[in-house]
Parts: sequence; C-alpha cells; structure tokens
Amino acid sequence: MRHGDIQGSYPFPFSYESDDQALTLLGETQSFNLGALLQSKYFLRSSSLAISTVYPETYSPTQSIVKADMGFGLPYITNSVTAAAQGIWPANTTMSSETLANGASVTPLNKGYQFVNVQTIDPNSQIYMDGTTDCGTLMVVDAALYGDPEFVAVAQNNSGFLSSLSQYVGGRPTEFSDINNIYQYINEQYIHNATFGELLPTAIMAQVQTLANWNSWAMYSSPSMGDVRNIAGQTMLYELLTVMNRFGNPADPLKFGLYGTSYIPFISLFQLLNVTQYHPELEGIVNYGAAISLELRTFSNDTLAHNYFIRFNFKNGTDDTDFIAYPMLGRPDGQYDVPISDFYTAVGPWAMGDLGTWCAVCNNTVDRGCDQAALLTALLQEMEGLVASGVLSGGGHKVSAAVGGVIGALVALVLALLLVFAMVRAGVMGWNGRKGAGSDAGMRRRSSTGISGVVVRAVTGGRPRHVKKDSGFAGDTESVRGIVKNPGLYEMMDDISELHTQVFDLGALLQSKYFLRSSSENIASVNPTIYDPTQSIVKADLGFAGPYIVNSVTAAAQGIWPANSTTASQTLANGGAVSPVNNGYQFVNVQTIDPNTALYMDGTTDCGALNVSDLELYSDPDFLAVAQNNSGFLSSLSGYVGGRSTLFAEIYNVYQFMSEQYIHNITFRQMVEAPVMAQVQTLANWNVWSMYSSPNMADIRNIGGQTMLSEILTVMNRFADKQDPLKFGFYGTSYIPFISLFQLLNVTGHHPELQGIVNYAGAISLEIRQMANATTAHNYYIRFNFKNGTDDADFIAYPMLGRLDGDLDVPITDFFVALAIDSYLVREPRDYLTQPYALSDLGAWCGLCSNAQDRGCDQASLITALVSELEGMAAPGRPGLVSTPHKLSPVAGGIIGAVIALVLATSLVVGLLATGVMSWKKGRSDTGTRRRNSIGISAAVIRAVTGGKPRHARKDSGFAGDAEGERGVVKNPGVYEMMDDASELRHIPSRAPSDGHGDMKL
Repeated sequence: MRHGDIQGSYPFPFSYESDDQALTLLGETQSFNLGALLQSKYFLRSSSLAISTVYPETYSPTQSIVKADMGFGLPYITNSVTAAAQGIWPANTTMSSETLANGASVTPLNKGYQFVNVQTIDPNSQIYMDGTTDCGTLMVVDAALYGDPEFVAVAQNNSGFLSSLSQYVGGRPTEFSDINNIYQYINEQYIHNATFGELLPTAIMAQVQTLANWNSWAMYSSPSMGDVRNIAGQTMLYELLTVMNRFGNPADPLKFGLYGTSYIPFISLFQLLNVTQYHPELEGIVNYGAAISLELRTFSNDTLAHNYFIRFNFKNGTDDTDFIAYPMLGRPDGQYDVPISDFYTAVGPWAMGDLGTWCAVCNNTVDRGCDQAALLTALLQEMEGLVASGVLSGGGHKVSAAVGGVIGALVALVLALLLVFAMVRAGVMGWNGRKGAGSDAGMRRRSSTGISGVVVRAVTGGRPRHVKKDSGFAGDTESVRGIVKNPGLYEMMDDISELHTQVFDLGALLQSKYFLRSSSENIASVNPTIYDPTQSIVKADLGFAGPYIVNSVTAAAQGIWPANSTTASQTLANGGAVSPVNNGYQFVNVQTIDPNTALYMDGTTDCGALNVSDLELYSDPDFLAVAQNNSGFLSSLSGYVGGRSTLFAEIYNVYQFMSEQYIHNITFRQMVEAPVMAQVQTLANWNVWSMYSSPNMADIRNIGGQTMLSEILTVMNRFADKQDPLKFGFYGTSYIPFISLFQLLNVTGHHPELQGIVNYAGAISLEIRQMANATTAHNYYIRFNFKNGTDDADFIAYPMLGRLDGDLDVPITDFFVALAIDSYLVREPRDYLTQPYALSDLGAWCGLCSNAQDRGCDQASLITALVSELEGMAAPGRPGLVSTPHKLSPVAGGIIGAVIALVLATSLVVGLLATGVMSWKKGRSDTGTRRRNSIGISAAVIRAVTGGKPRHARKDSGFAGDAEGERGVVKNPGVYEMMDDASELRHIPSRAPSDGHGDMKL
C-alpha cells in the first residue's frame, strides 16, 4: 500500500526539500478505509474471498505480517500502515474482562484495541522496501534523462503550456524538469484552497498530471528488466517472492502480508510484471491509499499442495471502490491467473535481495552497508594484486594456505548459498516463521530542577534470549501468559502478553509527570498533548519476531499520547469534511529494532561467550552452595510444577511457571503459600543476577547493558543539544539489559534489593537536569529513577556510580567519563579496549561474543581474517614480502577452507530446519490445469502505496512530494520548497472496471 495524504512545509528558498511530512486526517481515513476493505474481502467469513485459515477478527502475528518502510525517520508510512491495520483488525468489542487469581478484574484496553506488530524497516539496514535511495547509478540515469531526445521533445512541445503555469505557482520555475513539483503544488492548492480551485481550469490540472506521470514513469521504469530504473521493484520483488513462498507452504501459518512504501516501487513493479502492456493508463504516479494485492490461489477441489496460481489486483486509492484484476506477464484481459511456476520463472531472475549486488549495481561503496561490502572487495583485490605482481617471495607458495582457505571458503559459501536459494526457488525448501522473546520500558525524576530531556527504558516482557531457542525458558515474569504444551518441559510456544493495562498505566504516569504542564517535572520544550516525532523517539526490540514487546510499547505510547478528542474535522476545498480516525487516535511512530541488524536493544542473543559463561556458572562454588542449601526446598516444588524439573539450573523456569499460575489460577494461588512463592523468586533473582551482571564492568555478563548504553548515551547527547528538538525517548526491551545497567551504573551498591528480575512495566528513567538559574549550556546533571512495575506507585530516585542516598544528581561529564564514552561533551578520548562499557561496534561485539556467523559477524569476521592475513604477509622491514615459504599449499588451504565452509553452511541449514526456520517442501506440480470459478485463495500479499517522495538521493533530488494529495505551507513565494506536506486527495481519473472476476475464495 501507498501511504495516505501527508503534510509538510517548505522553509528553504530555492529548494524543494521537505523533511517533516506528517499524516493528515484524510491520510488516516484513506488508509483506515483501505484496511476495512481488505478485512471485508479477505477475513470476513461471509466473503467469497475469505482466507479460510486465518482468524476472521483477531490479529495473529503468526498468520499475518505487517511491515512499513521507515523512510529515513519519516513516520507517515508507518502511521498509514498502522491506520490500515486498525481497519483490518478493528477493536474487538467482544473481548471480555479477565478476573485474576487475587479477584482483581482487568478490562480490555481501549475497548478491545488490537495491538498489531507493525515492523518498521530501516532503509539503512535493509534494501527491499526502498531500492532507490543512495543508488548512484540511478542518479546518473535520472540526470541523463533531462538530455534524452524524447524528454527534450516533450519539454519543447509543452513549453508554452508550462510557461502559462507561472501564474498558478506564484512565479516559481515551470521548466519540465520541475514538473513533479509543479504538479505537487497545484494539486495541493486544488484540494485545499477553494479560491484556487475556482481559478484553475480542470483541463490544466489534468495536463499537469499527465506530464508528471510521463516524467515519473520514465525515471522509475524501463522495458529492459535489468535496467537500474527498475531497481525499486527488483528489491521489493525479492521480499514478495520470499513471503509468497511461505504462503505456499501448508505447514506455515503465514497467509497474509501488508507492506507500506512510497509510490516508486509500484511503478517499477507495474513494469516488471508487465501489467501496463494492455493497460497503459497505469503508467504513472499511483494515488494515496493505492494498493496492489497479489493473491495466491488454488482450485477449491485441488489435491496437489502446490498447484498454485497468482492473480494481480490493483486499487488506485479512492478512485476505485474495489480492487480490479489486471492481466500480467503480457497476458491479455481475461487471463488473470498465472501458474506459480510461470510467475517465478518470469520475474525471479530480476529479484534482488543481496546487498553486495545492490551496492555493485548502484555503484555505492559508502551507504547502507556498502562500506563493509566494499572493504571486503578491496581486501580481496589487494591479495590478488600481491599475487599478480609477484611481490611474495621465499620459494614457497605466493598465496598462503590461509588465503587459500579464505578463498576456498568464499567459493564454497557462495555455492552453498546458491544451492539453498535454488532449492527455495524450486519449492524444495521454504522459510518458516521464527519464535521470539520479550520486552521492557522505563523513566523518572524528583525535585523542581528544570528537566531538559528524559530517556525511559521499560521492561515489557519476554524470556532470556541469548540463545534463539530460549534454552527452554518460558517467559519473563508475571504478565506474559501462554500454554505449556509439553508436560515434561517448560517450553512455551504461544506467549500472550495480557495485561496491557500495566504498560498503558505506565505511559499515563509518564504523561502526567513529563508532559502535563501543571507538573513540576514537565519538559517545557515538548508539546504536552500532541505526539511530535521530532521531539520524542519510541523504539521497541523486535525480539526475533516476538510481538509482545512492540505491543507493550504501543500500549504505553497510548498512555503517553492518548486519543486527542479535541482534534477537529478538516474541511477540504471541495466542501468535503474529514473526521479524525478512532476519535482522535494518535499515530505514534514505534520503531521496531530487528536484532539481526542492530545490537543495542539486545546484546545477549547469539553471544557465544555469554553462553559459555552461563554454563560455567553451574559449576561455580557459589552456585553449587546455593543449590545444595536449597535442595530440599527445590524438591518440594515438584508438586507445584506438574512433575517438571526443579533443579536449581531450572529455577527461572520454575519461577515463571509458578508466577503465572499464582496470578491467573485461583486454585493454585490458594494452594501455594506466600513464603514459598517469595523463596522461589529470591532464588530466581540470585540466579539471573549471576547470569547477567558482574562487578567487573567489562565482563561478558554485562553485555546486555553495554550495548544498550551506547544508544542511551547517544540519545542523551542529543537531549543536551539545545538546537536538537529531541527531548524524550522511550525504549522497550526485555528485563536482561536492566540487570546489566543496574550493575554498570552501580545502582545496587547501596540498594541490593534491585539485584534480580524486574517486574513487568518496570521502568528506568534517566533524566537530564539543569538548575533553574544555570547559565552554562552544558551545566547538566543526570538522575537515575526506577519504578518496579505495579509494586511502586511512582518512580523512585536512586543514587548511582557509588554515591550515597541523597546524592542523586551526577554531573553529565562525570557520568560520561565513568562509562567510557567520548562525545562532544567529553573531549578526552577513552581506551575502549580496556574499558568497553558502552558497546556499539559490531566487530567488537563479534569478538567479545566469539561469534563468526550471526547478526552480521560473518562478514566482520571475514574482513578481520583478511586484514590479519595481509598484515602477516609483510616481514619486518620488508613490507609486502613473505620471508618464509608456506608449509601448507594454498590449494590444500582452499580445500580445507571449502570443507569447513560447507560444513558450517550445512550445519546452518540443518539448524534452520531443526528450529523450524526453514522446512523441506514437496516439489511444485504445475500440470497446466486451468481453472476459473470456485477458486480457493490460499493467501494474499498486499503492497500498498503510502506516500513519500523519490528518495534515491537522501536530499530528494529536489522533489517536493509524491504526487497530488500532499498539502503544505509554502513559505517562500519564489520556490516550491515545502516543509509540512499534507497528503490528502487524489484526482487521477477512474478506469472502467475489468471483467473476468471469477467466483473465488482466499
């Protein structure tokens, strides 16, 4: 889907840059209505198109995937997707209250609001949602377009018309190269300015749109499939094919996907799928709220699991009341269903999912991860150059066995990956979903000191995650509930975050403390009632696809920024009125942080050194002593846990199981005495504190806090910058980083009661404070506050860094120096090798964790190996020469490297199969069978355009907006620069509906 209407501003003269777009009421409504239509078509049981295997009313993260292009921090795409998700999965008013074991009743939050896990895709770490940004080759092609004979001819043929537009654009430039900006400006005025609409003839509006469509189609599509102008569609295709491959796996519950991006990939996809051959009216900018639906279909009586067909449907925003089927791949009207084998054969070769390929095609060696790819290429070329020049001496092999091993490993890994990719493409193997883990959140402060900024770290749930299979851990603490399916194990496969009220109430408390103007602790520079993404940052650990951290953060955000019931309806230029969606619901941009691409929210997962440390703990004398002293008590717990293991090594699982039952099971609560429950928690606290903290600050057990510290200090640096509007941060993760942070900040020195598992909705608040009469810009202090969930009615201030009670405010320089961080506030460099307390470098993390394959460590480790090899080639005093022959030939080294790489690759695939991330699949059978009526639709992937301007240069190459439906305030009468785009309506003429829709089922 494409996002709805957005609003921005144009503050810079002679520039079209607009960096503060926000979704408007109309944009919210467009997106919400699109979602409601999708709900009625694909989820409603009475619909002939309903996907029979998905829940009709309840959102399930295993059945539906929802993703939004984060657009370099601009929130309107995420907000549009959130609005559409509300339309697909509206509040469940039938959801009943829950009575807890203590007799308390919990009412569904916001009348049954459903928390949909909208994954935000950062274009800096993923290419598939946005293949154009920073693509140098595309920029060169775009620049060349202006000298193309066809472009020049169109410009000359319309020169008189373009000149006549000057009166409508306030004297701004009207060259053909500015046509997208002209269209944006005129269309916005036409929608929102009644006087302008009366002056502008309809024919002029239509001609401007025609020229803008021609220009955009020429820039972002090419009949040559491999042309760089199709790159937006090529990168998106890879994700679509991957997801549809999962749809075709009967064992995979995933059957629906919703993706929100800009309009650009739509143009390229129209070309790659050859939809426009018989429908050239689609060549151009799609409307706001437009959407593509790719349906995976099969005969209702089909007995072959993979006898699938693909159908392409498109809805051009509000111009179309419903989706319309279009033929693709050059088929004529009426032939809508393409056998999946034909579909993959036709478009598969153009799908681009490899970063290295993208970097090469786009000629980029700096951005979006291309620096690492370029470094790896340069190192390999350096080695090849040394060999070719003959500078390696000594009568032995000119290429060392180690270099041969690296080369052999690279070749073997490439072959292995190609084999796996071919098996996936052929349907022999397929990707499955992954299970995930948990989350947390926090914040606080005390006296009448002026607060400049607050960063909140909140625990929202989840289990220990430093191994992806969770080592059998069932959950965090109280408020995650699930079904334990194996009576002999603690493994829990369907965690359900239940008490969203806890985190909502935390958010409401934060609102009253830091935003409410009557509060003595309010942050004066932030809007007290309206969410502003420039003032507040909200992030959630994605937790390897576990949704409850994201859901908890969303619930807390609703408490901080509740629905604004005072939001007024908006009247458009045509007299139409747009009302706020869901009574003024505020769309908060919750950035989901994928642990595969970012370390800071989760430093423990896949940390091999931490796993080793945990195993060593079980033989530690203190551990053995505690286990021995409590052996009788532990044995007595067997009756409470259904005969499961009660060894001290399982104490966290014992605590999780009993805590859940103690909260939700009345009979269990009556059976277990409070002292028993208290002792179990005491032992669990001891165990967890030993696993995830150490008085040695650089110890690997502190890594959960070390990685989080890097992000916290970066954000606090921004808070301290008076020119930066950012003053509030909210982060949701698991409880593990809390434990390490307590240790790193030395909070527990005088408060040992904090040594252990923090409660759900527990929160740390780090406040940047400044005395009311301070005259120095950097005269800042840091205060640490903590609220242990519902155990504390309010935040409590604690001393840190070894200070005594009462000495709560730490000068910011002391704070940064103590944590070994160099910044503009602390000028002296620190020795990160001896004091790596704040850890942000991937290579350092890989080294500390002894990981050479996960979370990007494979490339980092390979680079390290190559650098070491090059350094080893140079003998002292003779750079570039090798003084002794290699005892092992490079051929032998290559064979050994290849064998090792293949063993690792095989082990990885076996591991993926064993963990359920991948699965074997039956071969596809396409016998040429054809069908039309009574089709069963197995799944649907929705690609909806949500807005945005061309982004292949981060400054937008002068483009002010997408197409029509953006609105903004033009502050300089001589330029088109707009800083507050408001996307609202579209006016592309409707097309006649295509016929040929057979009766079908999804």
